[in-house]
Amino acid sequence: MATVSKECEYESLPPKTARSLGIFYANPNAPRFIVVGGVRFINNLLDIKDRLAVEIYDPQLNSWEICPPFPADFISGNSLLSLSSALFGGKFYVLWIYSCFISSFDLEKRVWTLVQMLRPPRYHNTGVIFSFLILCQDRLVLAGICNSSLGPSFNLWRIDERTMEFSKIAIMPQDLLYSLFDSDEDDKFASLKCVGLGYHKRYLRFG
Repeated sequence: MATVSKECEYESLPPKTARSLGIFYANPNAPRFIVVGGVRFINNLLDIKDRLAVEIYDPQLNSWEICPPFPADFISGNSLLSLSSALFGGKFYVLWIYSCFISSFDLEKRVWTLVQMLRPPRYHNTGVIFSFLILCQDRLVLAGICNSSLGPSFNLWRIDERTMEFSKIAIMPQDLLYSLFDSDEDDKFASLKCVGLGYHKRYLRFG
């Protein structure tokens, strides 16, 4: 782990885009910004060899802390479009929305946990297509589009952060789900993004 000035960060490399951002507080008067993932293009080509960086910005010192990169299971090129994140309980959780891989970054120890699979159990041939991890009223919630014999559905599960076990919250009425989209294409739900309502008193998350 290293701390570098803002001016000298990656002087020879193009900046990354489409990164996930969160805000946490080292103490009540010390906000920090954590940015993860993102993509970098070199000569108009995606840099597939780049490890997914994790950086923490201290606005009081105007400095960046370079932290351990993502676990290797998270492939390069993962941007805000394919990652979902939530700040909760002193950890920054990151979910790969299509593979259901999840890992958390300890904001105090600056280490990643082992990668797990956060995929709800199948019920009556229902399987998750993609899902989002969100913070909602001081709890972790998984929101996902599922396939079933009755067609796509939008499901919510509460996540126990200690065991990563699921408990179902609700399923959106199918008529309401379909009314949110004008297209009749098979991939009409691909543009769906989920945002939590409410936030933990010490953590904020944007994008």
